[in-house]
Formats: sequence, structure tokens, C-alpha cells
Amino acid sequence: MAGESYGVCLAVYPLRLYWTYGEDTPPLLASAVYDKNVKLFAAGQTPINLASVMIGNGITDGITMVLSYFDVQCTTASVPPILDRKTCVYMKSALPRCRKWMIRSCVDQSDSINCGAAYSFCSSVLSAPYRQAVPSPNLLILPLSNTLPPRYILQYLDDLNIRTLLGVDPSLTANWD
Repeated sequence: MAGESYGVCLAVYPLRLYWTYGEDTPPLLASAVYDKNVKLFAAGQTPINLASVMIGNGITDGITMVLSYFDVQCTTASVPPILDRKTCVYMKSALPRCRKWMIRSCVDQSDSINCGAAYSFCSSVLSAPYRQAVPSPNLLILPLSNTLPPRYILQYLDDLNIRTLLGVDPSLTANWD
């Protein structure tokens, strides 16, 4: 979608998109936006239009997602491996079976019982180790200090061209504390 981004509003597209792992966050966010709209209106700013709210989990292809758990946990596809070698070897051995079983049961045959069994087995083999190793998906992300120094991020966020592109109100200060 043109103008798509996460947690920002592009001035040319009056659309806000927000992304989170937290299941309880969207209703809390909508409530906060609703409450803050009163302040925006009082300050003469355009409130966020809540006439239409869509909440989705972002899963567009469940089979690919389940199979990708191995790559995320056991290779350097995103971050260094987080699971031990023995667990990763077992997970890798299950990949062909899971791929074949899920495609055959969920796509080719649309057999809800076998599809559910395939997802149950494959999810337990491929995602349970992750859920046991990492208490929150957010903790898999590298700490900010391992990427760019904070001053560069602050300079970037305070750049007038970037702020204009993102639709940031010019009256807001660069106080990032």
C-alpha cells in the first residue's frame, strides 16, 4: 500500500498504521488515540479519524510463517541463533515433513482435521522451543545500542525533511527523553 509504514503518518496519506506483538495493545492504543483527539482538537490540530479501524494479526501465509521459525531461531537470518544445536537439528529434520503435510492437508485437500493436526505438530516442534527460550517476541530484536548510536537516530528523527515527510507537527520539539 502506498505510504505504508509502522507507527507513523505520512502527510500525503491520512492513514495511520501501527504494528505490535502485544495482543492487548490495539484496543489500548485506540483508547489513547480517542482520548488524545480531544486535546488535538482543542489545540487546533487535526484529530486522528477513528471512523474506520482495522485490526489484523499480519499473518498472510501461515505455512510459510511456521516453517520460517527454524530460520529465525537457528540461522543468522535475523539475529544470531538463539537455540542450541541439538534443538535446531531436530527442527530442521521436521521441516520437510511439516512442509509436505501442511501443504497437502491445508492447501491441496483443505482437510480441516489433518490441517489442524499438521499445524499443531509443526507449531509445537518449530515454535515451542522459541517460546520456552524467549519470554517475549520483542526480546529477539537486537538492542538499539548494537545498531546505530542513539545520537544518529535522534539527529535523523529531528531532521526537518524527515519530520515533514512523516507528517510530524512542526510545533513539536525534539525532546526525545
